[in-house]
Amino acid sequence: VINIPRDDLKLRKDITFMLEREYSISEDLLYFHEDLIKWREEIHDLKINAVIVDHNELVYESKKLIDSVVGIIDHHEDLGLYKEVTPRIIKVTGSCTSLIYNYWNDMIKDKIAMKDMIKFMYGAVLLDTSNFKHKVEEPDREALKSYQTELESSNINILSNNDTNSFDQEKFFKSLKKAKKDIKGVSVRDIIRKDYKQFEFNVGSS
Repeated sequence: VINIPRDDLKLRKDITFMLEREYSISEDLLYFHEDLIKWREEIHDLKINAVIVDHNELVYESKKLIDSVVGIIDHHEDLGLYKEVTPRIIKVTGSCTSLIYNYWNDMIKDKIAMKDMIKFMYGAVLLDTSNFKHKVEEPDREALKSYQTELESSNINILSNNDTNSFDQEKFFKSLKKAKKDIKGVSVRDIIRKDYKQFEFNVGSS
């Protein structure tokens, strides 16, 4: 479940670039915030348990929709919540996807399923670390080593170098960065929403 409104997916063009170009996954195959609301309305006594990633606390409207948290994989400051869940992985990394990949790569013995996800997760860590130049931590390096090993030993097609037919990381990174910055066809309202931040401050009396 992608914890955003369905209409917001179009603002993440780096994600739609990967979904459409590399995986041929259309929007109708994904689940969004509205789907949680719909399930709540249609299914009597529904209980929704969630593994949360890239957060270690339920945020915004999710608090009203999720009954319990059963797992966490995150790279932000540990707020000390949900101490009993498994997995509960909260470590500093450049990209949360590195923690997710490393966890499942250790768990799954059949690596075919992991190979299917390499392109997507590799792309995420490249953007999060500016092509492994900033905020790189040991879990990122561990994931990168695995990505590169799998790419070298398999026929995963991912933006190859035309001269050598080998994977071109720099080319892949630039393609994702270009897609992420693309605002073609996006309204002014959506451009503002794309990276909108709202803060509330308590102003003391004078």
